Amino acid sequence: MLFLHGIGGNRTNWDNEVERFGTRRLALALDFRGYGDSEDPTEPFDFSAFADDVERVLVHFGVPTVDLVGLSMGGLV
Repeated sequence: MLFLHGIGGNRTNWDNEVERFGTRRLALALDFRGYGDSEDPTEPFDFSAFADDVERVLVHFGVPTVDLVGLSMGGLV
């Protein structure tokens, strides 16, 4: 499972869910660029860049399929 936060949020918004679902399966949350502990973007970007970031996280962890849970902006991504 991959949890995607909304505008003004960050990955820690999902700590309870990651802990709960993580007992049964891989459960992750990420900080979108410019949020939480991620670096601020140095050049303009759009929401497709967030989708690219999600794909990179999934590839990094070797996840071939995923259940996405998105709140607000995270749902849009």
